[in-house]
Amino acid sequence: MIDTVGATTYVNPRMAAILGHSPEAMMGRRLYDFLTPESAIKARKLDVRRQNGESDATELEFVTRGGSVVPALVSASPLYDDAGELVGAFGMVTEITEQGRANEALRKSEQRARLQFAKLPVPTYLWEQAGDDFLLIEYNEAAEKTFAGFEGERIGRLASELFPGSQQVLESCHRSLAEGAVVRLDIAADTRLDGERRTFQVTIGPQLPNRVLLHAYDTTERTQLEAQLRHAQKMEAVGRLAGGIAHDFNNLLTVIGVRSTFLLEGLEPDDVRRDDVQEIHAAGLRAASLTRQLLAFSRKQIMRPSVISLNDVVDESRKLLSRLIGEDIRIETRLASALDSVMADAGQIDQVIVNLAVNARDAMPDGGRLIIETENIEVGRGEMAVDEFGVTRPGRYVMLKVTDTGTGMQDSIKARLFEPFFTTKDLGKGTGLGLSTVYGIIKQSDGYIWVDTEPGKGASFRIYLPRVEPVERSEERRPAATDIARGKETILIVEDDDTVRAIAGRSLRRQGYAVLEAGDGVTALALASSFEGPIDLLLCDAVMPGMGGAEVVRQVMAIRPGLKAVYMSGYMDDEVVRRGIVAESVAFVQKPFTPGELAAAIRNTLDTRSPGGRSDG
Repeated sequence: MIDTVGATTYVNPRMAAILGHSPEAMMGRRLYDFLTPESAIKARKLDVRRQNGESDATELEFVTRGGSVVPALVSASPLYDDAGELVGAFGMVTEITEQGRANEALRKSEQRARLQFAKLPVPTYLWEQAGDDFLLIEYNEAAEKTFAGFEGERIGRLASELFPGSQQVLESCHRSLAEGAVVRLDIAADTRLDGERRTFQVTIGPQLPNRVLLHAYDTTERTQLEAQLRHAQKMEAVGRLAGGIAHDFNNLLTVIGVRSTFLLEGLEPDDVRRDDVQEIHAAGLRAASLTRQLLAFSRKQIMRPSVISLNDVVDESRKLLSRLIGEDIRIETRLASALDSVMADAGQIDQVIVNLAVNARDAMPDGGRLIIETENIEVGRGEMAVDEFGVTRPGRYVMLKVTDTGTGMQDSIKARLFEPFFTTKDLGKGTGLGLSTVYGIIKQSDGYIWVDTEPGKGASFRIYLPRVEPVERSEERRPAATDIARGKETILIVEDDDTVRAIAGRSLRRQGYAVLEAGDGVTALALASSFEGPIDLLLCDAVMPGMGGAEVVRQVMAIRPGLKAVYMSGYMDDEVVRRGIVAESVAFVQKPFTPGELAAAIRNTLDTRSPGGRSDG
């Protein structure tokens, strides 16, 4: 024992003998006199804590009478008199031998390991083999918080009792011990996390001779993302196929449509062949509609995006919807005030609303409510939501939400909802392209789409489109192509498809134009250089093998400065986007086109005044 200034007031014979002194010789001397200089400093720090009423223990080095150093563990506690006044300290000194050092190190190591085990962020268990089963030896906080039915004391319970039906895990534990190797497996288990069933990857490591350490990593989000990635890849592959098919069909349909128009123009009203030709023409138009939907799904349709308000689009769409979906369905709109603008094709977004409304109508055969909402939404970096096909980028969005009170959908149907040609309707009552068109338009508009639905609880489609700054816009109004416009200018047609090039040339010649034809860019450049007369306009396919449409136009314009150009295509590919061919300032005619649409695009471009006010037509 020592007093408040550190002087020794009592020392037992064993302590005195270790240091080579008699107890009487040590009385009244300070403890620091028997310590190495380094330990004396540590002891003074210990005194400060003791005088503050704290108990502590530390390792100090004592110096014997003969000068040797003896390590010891000193535990000190404050001493108080009957009045509560601090009068000194009581210390316990334990000599540290080599074995003692080893035991203390082992104790501290086990203490650290136990603390680390308890604080591991994943559910962790230590099991001991018991015949065909395993006994629970230890588990951590994460295990208790995660798994359902895992409350209270479970030490010493059997794995088969704690986790009924976990035969696969038991077999893997036995295998890990038998092979002395780490074993991994995937399981699904009920949890205490909102009572939901989640997926886990279980890692089992052997702790020979008869124990295993088991970690359970929650892989639910990763599994969901992998499934979404596979779905997105499948949709992308189907989209590429659909886009390629639509591209080829658009060329064929252009020929069918224009040639059937020529035939109709040459038939008398009472000609018996007229009905057949009209049916061919109508079938071509229906096929063209299907290819447009395929291109929408594959995100390769031609779009004319502009800065728009979704509120305006909803207002316009509602005029049509009231007639389209019937009187037994009540339409409600809940449009946010001060709604941000988006960059999108207003006509395509109108098609999205109509397709969703028709889908909702079919889900409400006995009537119900169709609710259309808009709202400004902000997605932060820490709250990125996952849609059916990807993760939303952080930022500001405008939400379009279409909800119905219909029959809802099962998960198996929801998983295939946007696939082209997938439909739950009876044969002949639907193409299965309505929702795939919605998907394509939204993705091509750089947006995201979610579907919330349960059987019997209706469905809600939430669409996010990126918010943009509003701009003042003045749209150029062009005359409708009611009468086929005529002209006498010279037009150079560049088209790699022989049949399309032939019918485009024939159509324009019928309207009075002089026509030059080229099947590729090289031939077009040769004609532009060698033709002695004026060339007023270049009609060029946007997507061609070899020299693409944009490059053809650039090089021909270098030969013929001031030449005007019109692009034609039924397909949006990387070349079209990269070269800005579909920019609003560029004239464009979409395949399949009619003679009137082609003539109107040509005439409008020829009649457009060039910068500076001069007409080049």
